[in-house]
Amino acid sequence: MIKPKRSSYLIAFVLFIVIPFSFITYKRNIVWKDNVPLWKDVADKSPGNVRGHNNLGVSYSVQNQRGKAIDEYVIALKLDPDYAPTHYNFGLIYSDQKQIDEAIVEYMTVVILRPDYAEAYIMLGDLYNKQGHVDKAVMEYVIALRLKDHPIVRNNLGLIYYNQGWLDEAVNEYLIALRLKPDYIEAYNNMGNVYYTQGRLDEAIGQYLTAIRINPDYPDTHYNLGNTYFRKGRFDDAVEEYKTVLRLDSGNTDAIHNLKLLSEKKGSSAHK
Repeated sequence: MIKPKRSSYLIAFVLFIVIPFSFITYKRNIVWKDNVPLWKDVADKSPGNVRGHNNLGVSYSVQNQRGKAIDEYVIALKLDPDYAPTHYNFGLIYSDQKQIDEAIVEYMTVVILRPDYAEAYIMLGDLYNKQGHVDKAVMEYVIALRLKDHPIVRNNLGLIYYNQGWLDEAVNEYLIALRLKPDYIEAYNNMGNVYYTQGRLDEAIGQYLTAIRINPDYPDTHYNLGNTYFRKGRFDDAVEEYKTVLRLDSGNTDAIHNLKLLSEKKGSSAHK
């Protein structure tokens, strides 16, 4: 039985050929470590310091103390309702809690207060993309890229283009992503999927193998490589890739199903 089609996936053949794409949610890359004592000291000594309360909230959030983080963000916005970083951080909390509409309001507030705040446009693009508002997502990503080029945005824009059937445009975005981040395994994986769709199987294999060399423990790429080997008739190689998927992700039902069908195919061929 063919698995129902899902967005961002491709289905073909009698096997479960469900090609995982890598959509990456952007989050601000700040290394806070254990800065709670530092920022608590700042907030205690300077209770009117907006940045101190905001950063204490971020430190609590990194430690998964969400309630305390929210308390600090509330204090920060009471001190300065127009402090864009705190609205951004509230957006992150809402995003994590799947409160998408509330998150969008916060990110929209950020870009009104700070039109140069690239991260907020990226987050808006991510949320619109997840909601299926493709045109809005592209618009936000394009604005973000004008402010600051970023490999994650290029990757996600490439995925949108792929789903729209604009394969050449998708490849172009992945190539730019790889220029910005040469070890970007998700971009290699996704570019391999474009080549797979175009029937350029050897080129697809090359992209998948590059991703695996960078990270041998990335199950999606092993699965995609298995699908590609199957399509080329390299059934033993496909079996090995599906087995690797199950070593990394024992509950991967697609890989289990494909292994079973390949085993039945071998058994059927042996009795002919």
